[in-house]
Amino acid sequence: MILFILNKYFFKLPSKTSIIILSGGIGNQLFQYFLGQELKHFHNRKVVFYDFRNLYKTDHKVYIENIFKIDLKKLNCNKINFFLNLFLSPLVLKIFRFINKNSKLKFIPNLYFDNDVSLNKNNSIYDFDIYFGTWHTLINYLNFPKKEINLEFKNKIKKLSSFNIAQDYIVLHVRRGDYVNSKSTSRFHGNLNNNYFLDGVNFIRKKYGNLPVLLFSDDYKWLDDNLRKTIPNSIVISSDQSSPERDLFFMSQGKYFVLSNSTFSWWSAFLSKKRGKFIIVPKFWFNNIEISKEYIFKDWKYKII
Repeated sequence: MILFILNKYFFKLPSKTSIIILSGGIGNQLFQYFLGQELKHFHNRKVVFYDFRNLYKTDHKVYIENIFKIDLKKLNCNKINFFLNLFLSPLVLKIFRFINKNSKLKFIPNLYFDNDVSLNKNNSIYDFDIYFGTWHTLINYLNFPKKEINLEFKNKIKKLSSFNIAQDYIVLHVRRGDYVNSKSTSRFHGNLNNNYFLDGVNFIRKKYGNLPVLLFSDDYKWLDDNLRKTIPNSIVISSDQSSPERDLFFMSQGKYFVLSNSTFSWWSAFLSKKRGKFIIVPKFWFNNIEISKEYIFKDWKYKII
């Protein structure tokens, strides 16, 4: 009711408008994009994205609309009115999120945070709603038209100078960056130890043969100093000249995966079109919190280690 009144007298957005806050790295942005597809196709909403990506302390400087051929309709910040601009500020939304998290009372029913909502017919009853979160577990991919699931890269790289990508290979991705450099992020996500990656590679090789391993990370020196030396027939693909866009493309061409507890890893496996692909998933997706089956795509063949 509160947002309805605000919209009627102050915001003045079209009826059945859903605003999704766009933030984080590639992985989070893709989940937010698919939330928009769900709302658009199955709840008849007019979906627009409000861009927060450069407003956070960690600006990943990677934008999904530059990587994939997608239609990403943004809320025009130049035309947005003062009241809506104030309401959509990071500070205001974080205050509401804190209240929502620490109170049993849903202060604003159509203001949704993280994964506190299931997408159902109730999401169609409000004239105006806002979604601020990551939405990792809410996307019902199997309902989408095929064209919406198969994201197409804008730039397809045909080959690597050091490796023939036409053959089958194991993708091993290590998420470091803010998982290591930020104390709060490290406490929340946790970091996987080397044994997880080694066990994952050994499991796949015992099952499918002595496949080459392509190593990816946002910390290429760590890869070179650690895993490359302990995993025979492995190649460090990431380098100081790499970009997340380039890495994601080559990762998505793989057939076998050893994932980090990272949505960037998750999407590389999801985007792979190889038949019979197999995925190693870490037991702990967050620090000391075991992975939920909701995080594992239902058509995957996988092993939790």
